Amino acid sequence: MIGALRTTAVTLGLAIAAWALGAPQNAIPLAVSALFVGLAEAGLPVGHRWRIMLWTTTWLMFTAALGYLVAPNIFLTVLVSACVALVAGWVGVAGPRAALIGTLSLVIFTITAGLPEVITLSMDFVALMGLGGLAQTFALVLTVLLRNPKALRVPPEAMDSLLCRLQSSSDQRDRYTRHALRLALAIAVATMISEYFSVPHQYWIPMTVAWIARPDSGGTVVRVAQRVGGTIFGVSLLVAWGIWLPKPQWALIIAIAIGAYLTFAFIWANYTIAVFGITIFIISIFALAGDLLEKSVFFRVGATLAAALIVLATLVVIREPKQTTTDGTFTQ
Repeated sequence: MIGALRTTAVTLGLAIAAWALGAPQNAIPLAVSALFVGLAEAGLPVGHRWRIMLWTTTWLMFTAALGYLVAPNIFLTVLVSACVALVAGWVGVAGPRAALIGTLSLVIFTITAGLPEVITLSMDFVALMGLGGLAQTFALVLTVLLRNPKALRVPPEAMDSLLCRLQSSSDQRDRYTRHALRLALAIAVATMISEYFSVPHQYWIPMTVAWIARPDSGGTVVRVAQRVGGTIFGVSLLVAWGIWLPKPQWALIIAIAIGAYLTFAFIWANYTIAVFGITIFIISIFALAGDLLEKSVFFRVGATLAAALIVLATLVVIREPKQTTTDGTFTQ
């Protein structure tokens, strides 16, 4: 509860600060990185959290910089997106936390490489991404220092490096290798469609693919259904909210807060609610920067369905191995 409130407060504070200073576009890298860094540390021992938050900030900045560098070239965008997806999918072999950070980093790449035309992309975007992550990390360290400074010590069980965990997880290697190949294929196709056909909001289809792809076919199908339902519900609510509230700007600020809180509070407990939250958050933060929701509501729903079809198609192209039953027959 405290973590959700702290993450929401920092995320919302950065968004409001950017808006109040007359630079609402800066709210995107600041608030998104603050929320994602908060998500990465949720549920961990305090001494391990600040370490994970700094690593996450580093990876978010790295993938944001990659997106910035390749965005002007369509071919490079497609090629690098597949490479980033390959790494982001395979790193899950090190555990659920590594898988989450990989997904968040991939999402940042898709957003940066496909920003709407109304939003200016520059290296400032990358720097602000780092600032948002550091602000969230500082907020955690400060609150812990005020209560129990010794809690910031890194616990012994947290000392294993990522490389050690990647090397020791041989039982999951085949599973995540298939996942990485599926994710790379899906992201490449989604990015190609977005780039070559110049669809509006080019980040939406690849970003959705990054969120819904899972290491197993059953989990992917469930995630697809949750994502589609949560997106439709979230978009519908925002449209109604924007129409009926007398001050749309303030409505967006409120929606950002609600979306951030729901995403953090339910990312591990109930993905359907978390999807609803992240949909509200992403749409609202972009709308605050001038990417009008009213002109893209039907596209977002259609793009979500397109992403779902792409991900499901990869399950057919790259199949899971057949398993032997007790009577010697095979099942898919």
